[in-house]
Amino acid sequence: MTKRILLLTDSLSLPRSKPEICTLEQTYPELMRSANYIVCTVAIGGARSTDLLKQMFYFEGMTFDYIFVQSGIVDCTPRFLKRIELKILRSIPWIGNRIIGLLNKNWIRNFRAITYTPPKKYAQNIQKFIAGFPKQKVFFIGILPANVAYEQVVKNVTKRINQYNSILSNTGNYISMENIPSAGIMSDHHHLTPLGHAYIFETIKKLTS
Repeated sequence: MTKRILLLTDSLSLPRSKPEICTLEQTYPELMRSANYIVCTVAIGGARSTDLLKQMFYFEGMTFDYIFVQSGIVDCTPRFLKRIELKILRSIPWIGNRIIGLLNKNWIRNFRAITYTPPKKYAQNIQKFIAGFPKQKVFFIGILPANVAYEQVVKNVTKRINQYNSILSNTGNYISMENIPSAGIMSDHHHLTPLGHAYIFETIKKLTS
Protein backbone atom coordinates (compact mmCIF):
# COMPACT_ATOMS: atom_id res chain seq x y z
CA MET A 1 0.00 0.00 0.00
CA THR A 2 1.36 3.42 -0.99
CA LYS A 3 2.10 5.59 2.04
CA ARG A 4 1.15 9.27 2.27
CA ILE A 5 3.88 11.43 3.80
CA LEU A 6 3.91 15.07 4.89
CA LEU A 7 7.32 16.74 5.24
CA LEU A 8 7.71 20.09 6.99
CA THR A 9 11.31 21.24 6.72
CA ASP A 10 13.73 24.12 6.48
CA SER A 11 16.29 24.19 3.66
CA LEU A 12 17.75 20.78 4.49
CA SER A 13 15.35 18.91 2.21
CA LEU A 14 16.05 21.21 -0.75
CA PRO A 15 18.58 20.87 -3.59
CA ARG A 16 21.66 23.08 -3.53
CA SER A 17 24.39 24.34 -5.82
CA LYS A 18 26.62 25.74 -3.03
CA PRO A 19 28.89 25.00 -1.26
CA GLU A 20 28.56 21.59 -2.94
CA ILE A 21 26.05 20.29 -5.47
CA CYS A 22 22.99 18.28 -4.52
CA THR A 23 20.50 17.91 -7.35
CA LEU A 24 16.74 17.71 -6.96
CA GLU A 25 16.79 14.01 -7.81
CA GLN A 26 19.30 13.39 -5.00
CA THR A 27 17.19 14.95 -2.24
CA TYR A 28 15.43 12.66 0.18
CA PRO A 29 11.89 13.84 -0.74
CA GLU A 30 12.58 12.90 -4.37
CA LEU A 31 14.15 9.60 -3.35
CA MET A 32 10.96 8.86 -1.44
CA ARG A 33 8.80 9.70 -4.46
CA SER A 34 10.95 7.42 -6.59
CA ALA A 35 10.29 4.67 -4.04
CA ASN A 36 6.53 5.11 -4.59
CA TYR A 37 5.71 7.24 -1.55
CA ILE A 38 3.15 10.00 -1.98
CA VAL A 39 5.04 12.98 -0.58
CA CYS A 40 3.76 16.46 0.19
CA THR A 41 6.71 18.74 0.97
CA VAL A 42 6.70 22.14 2.61
CA ALA A 43 10.32 23.34 2.58
CA ILE A 44 11.28 26.93 3.44
CA GLY A 45 14.89 28.06 3.38
CA GLY A 46 15.87 29.81 6.61
CA ALA A 47 12.65 28.75 8.33
CA ARG A 48 12.36 28.58 12.10
CA SER A 49 9.97 26.16 13.74
CA THR A 50 7.61 29.14 14.13
CA ASP A 51 7.56 29.66 10.36
CA LEU A 52 6.76 26.03 9.66
CA LEU A 53 3.95 26.02 12.23
CA LYS A 54 2.20 28.68 10.16
CA GLN A 55 2.02 26.21 7.26
CA MET A 56 -0.01 23.65 9.22
CA PHE A 57 -3.18 25.58 8.45
CA TYR A 58 -3.17 24.14 4.94
CA PHE A 59 -3.34 20.55 6.16
CA GLU A 60 -6.13 20.75 8.71
CA GLY A 61 -8.43 17.75 8.41
CA MET A 62 -6.06 15.87 6.09
CA THR A 63 -4.73 12.44 6.91
CA PHE A 64 -1.18 11.22 6.36
CA ASP A 65 0.41 7.92 7.23
CA TYR A 66 3.49 9.68 8.56
CA ILE A 67 4.45 13.29 9.28
CA PHE A 68 8.09 14.33 9.51
CA VAL A 69 9.37 17.68 10.79
CA GLN A 70 12.97 18.75 10.22
CA SER A 71 13.56 22.08 11.91
CA GLY A 72 15.97 23.35 14.53
CA ILE A 73 19.32 24.55 13.23
CA VAL A 74 17.91 27.98 12.35
CA ASP A 75 16.23 28.13 15.76
CA CYS A 76 19.23 27.18 17.87
CA THR A 77 22.38 28.56 16.21
CA PRO A 78 24.10 31.27 18.32
CA ARG A 79 23.73 34.67 16.66
CA PHE A 80 25.47 38.02 16.95
CA LEU A 81 22.43 40.00 15.74
CA LYS A 82 18.68 39.75 16.15
CA ARG A 83 16.69 39.16 12.95
CA ILE A 84 15.35 42.73 12.89
CA GLU A 85 18.85 44.14 13.41
CA LEU A 86 20.20 42.05 10.56
CA LYS A 87 17.33 43.12 8.31
CA ILE A 88 17.94 46.81 9.05
CA LEU A 89 21.68 46.58 8.41
CA ARG A 90 21.18 44.68 5.15
CA SER A 91 18.86 47.44 3.97
CA ILE A 92 21.68 49.99 4.23
CA PRO A 93 23.90 49.78 1.14
CA TRP A 94 27.62 49.19 1.70
CA ILE A 95 27.91 50.42 5.31
CA GLY A 96 25.46 47.79 6.60
CA ASN A 97 27.55 44.92 5.27
CA ARG A 98 30.68 46.42 6.77
CA ILE A 99 29.02 46.66 10.18
CA ILE A 100 27.82 43.05 9.90
CA GLY A 101 31.36 41.96 9.09
CA LEU A 102 32.74 43.79 12.12
CA LEU A 103 30.12 42.32 14.47
CA ASN A 104 30.39 38.74 13.20
CA LYS A 105 32.63 37.57 16.03
CA ASN A 106 32.34 34.68 18.47
CA TRP A 107 32.87 36.91 21.50
CA ILE A 108 29.88 39.03 20.43
CA ARG A 109 27.78 35.86 20.00
CA ASN A 110 28.78 34.77 23.49
CA PHE A 111 28.07 38.20 24.99
CA ARG A 112 24.65 38.66 23.37
CA ALA A 113 23.59 34.98 23.63
CA ILE A 114 20.96 35.39 20.90
CA THR A 115 19.06 32.52 19.33
CA TYR A 116 16.15 33.03 16.97
CA THR A 117 14.02 30.70 19.08
CA PRO A 118 14.78 30.34 22.81
CA PRO A 119 14.69 26.76 24.16
CA LYS A 120 11.40 27.22 26.02
CA LYS A 121 9.71 28.62 22.91
CA TYR A 122 11.17 25.84 20.76
CA ALA A 123 9.79 23.20 23.12
CA GLN A 124 6.38 24.88 22.94
CA ASN A 125 6.54 24.90 19.14
CA ILE A 126 7.36 21.20 19.04
CA GLN A 127 4.30 20.47 21.17
CA LYS A 128 2.19 22.56 18.79
CA PHE A 129 3.26 20.34 15.88
CA ILE A 130 2.10 17.33 17.86
CA ALA A 131 -1.17 18.98 18.91
CA GLY A 132 -1.82 20.07 15.33
CA PHE A 133 -2.09 16.45 14.21
CA PRO A 134 -3.81 14.83 17.21
CA LYS A 135 -4.68 11.56 15.46
CA GLN A 136 -1.35 11.08 13.69
CA LYS A 137 2.23 10.52 14.76
CA VAL A 138 4.64 13.37 14.15
CA PHE A 139 8.30 12.37 13.89
CA PHE A 140 11.12 14.86 14.40
CA ILE A 141 14.36 14.52 12.44
CA GLY A 142 17.24 15.59 14.67
CA ILE A 143 19.50 18.54 14.05
CA LEU A 144 22.72 17.46 12.34
CA PRO A 145 25.65 17.07 14.77
CA ALA A 146 28.34 19.74 14.79
CA ASN A 147 31.94 18.86 14.07
CA VAL A 148 35.09 20.54 15.39
CA ALA A 149 35.29 22.86 12.37
CA TYR A 150 31.73 24.11 12.89
CA GLU A 151 32.43 24.75 16.57
CA GLN A 152 35.46 26.83 15.62
CA VAL A 153 33.38 28.96 13.27
CA VAL A 154 30.38 29.29 15.62
CA LYS A 155 31.38 28.80 19.25
CA ASN A 156 28.88 26.91 21.44
CA VAL A 157 26.91 25.63 18.45
CA THR A 158 27.52 22.06 19.68
CA LYS A 159 25.99 22.87 23.06
CA ARG A 160 22.97 24.48 21.44
CA ILE A 161 22.40 21.60 19.02
CA ASN A 162 22.56 19.08 21.85
CA GLN A 163 20.17 21.16 23.95
CA TYR A 164 17.56 21.43 21.18
CA ASN A 165 17.95 17.79 20.16
CA SER A 166 17.25 16.90 23.78
CA ILE A 167 13.93 18.74 23.44
CA LEU A 168 13.14 16.70 20.32
CA SER A 169 14.12 13.44 21.99
CA ASN A 170 11.55 14.05 24.74
CA THR A 171 8.74 13.69 22.20
CA GLY A 172 9.31 9.94 21.92
CA ASN A 173 9.25 10.23 18.13
CA TYR A 174 12.79 11.44 17.63
CA ILE A 175 14.99 10.38 14.72
CA SER A 176 18.58 10.94 15.80
CA MET A 177 21.15 12.08 13.26
CA GLU A 178 24.12 11.30 15.51
CA ASN A 179 25.29 8.46 13.25
CA ILE A 180 25.01 10.28 9.93
CA PRO A 181 28.32 9.87 8.04
CA SER A 182 30.54 12.95 8.18
CA ALA A 183 30.57 12.89 4.36
CA GLY A 184 26.79 13.32 4.52
CA ILE A 185 27.18 16.93 5.68
CA MET A 186 28.33 19.74 3.38
CA SER A 187 31.36 21.93 4.09
CA ASP A 188 29.04 24.66 5.45
CA HIS A 189 28.46 22.20 8.33
CA HIS A 190 24.65 22.19 8.28
CA HIS A 191 23.33 21.14 4.85
CA LEU A 192 23.10 17.64 3.41
CA THR A 193 25.22 16.14 0.66
CA PRO A 194 23.65 13.50 -1.61
CA LEU A 195 25.00 10.90 0.82
CA GLY A 196 23.26 12.67 3.70
CA HIS A 197 19.98 12.75 1.81
CA ALA A 198 20.34 9.04 1.05
CA TYR A 199 20.97 8.39 4.76
CA ILE A 200 17.75 10.15 5.79
CA PHE A 201 15.81 8.41 3.01
CA GLU A 202 17.00 5.00 4.19
CA THR A 203 16.20 5.92 7.80
CA ILE A 204 12.65 6.95 6.88
CA LYS A 205 12.22 3.93 4.64
CA LYS A 206 13.18 1.60 7.51
CA LEU A 207 10.85 3.40 9.90
CA THR A 208 7.87 3.25 7.55
CA SER A 209 8.32 -0.28 6.19
